[in-house]
Amino acid sequence: MDPKIIEYKNDVLENRATLVITNLNEVRIYHQTGIKDAFNLKKRAEDLKGFIAVEKITGKASLALLYSMGVREIHSLTATNSAIEFSKTLPDLSLTSDAQISSIKKEGTSEDCPIDKAVKDLNTIKEINDTVKKVVAEIKAQEGTGTIVLK
Repeated sequence: MDPKIIEYKNDVLENRATLVITNLNEVRIYHQTGIKDAFNLKKRAEDLKGFIAVEKITGKASLALLYSMGVREIHSLTATNSAIEFSKTLPDLSLTSDAQISSIKKEGTSEDCPIDKAVKDLNTIKEINDTVKKVVAEIKAQEGTGTIVLK
């Protein structure tokens, strides 16, 4: 593994970053929880062709968002089983992970993350990205109510 990737993994661990995006010349470090940073990059239509992602946790949703922006190499400290299995259907994507988990938990709880739950059984980048957009909108609409309802 490229020594720079190991350095970026250490950034994720030591600086509490959740996502590092790099093309080995430019480095962007993000700190928001969940898929917020990947979602905001996608919303801004960032072109990340040729970039590498280093993530704290890679779920199927963040994998699909990053892939749709051109990222073809993701190094994760932890990836979900569904992200790992889905990555195998994308022959031009390389996903490496130091650990595997069955699902992402909603921050501070033992409940499954609503986004991870919503995309778990989807099979295309488009379906996943459309569902992420819908669930994020539902979460934003319900903020402050203490309840998130998935439809």
